[in-house]
Amino acid sequence: MSNNENLLPRKVDNIEAMFNRSSYFTEGTLSLLKTNLNDWFILAEYKGDEYLSKANIYDASSRYWKVKLKRTQNLDIEYRVQRSKRKRQAILAARVIEKE
Repeated sequence: MSNNENLLPRKVDNIEAMFNRSSYFTEGTLSLLKTNLNDWFILAEYKGDEYLSKANIYDASSRYWKVKLKRTQNLDIEYRVQRSKRKRQAILAARVIEKE
């Protein structure tokens, strides 16, 4: 019997969180962004050797949510992903843009 077989089946307590595409754009985060229009918030930060791959994940996830939130809630989201080679750091920041 392999090690993977010992893990299955197993109970899952929060199925929504398990299949959530991103934990960066949660209802709580969106609520904060909506009440503070045009203000930037850091949603995620990572320091370590895998900072480039983490930054790519932040970017892909944010692109997905930007399109989805525009389509489903008519929210205009702007995001930025900063990569720092010197600090070995990735940062995701976002804001909701106020409609004119």
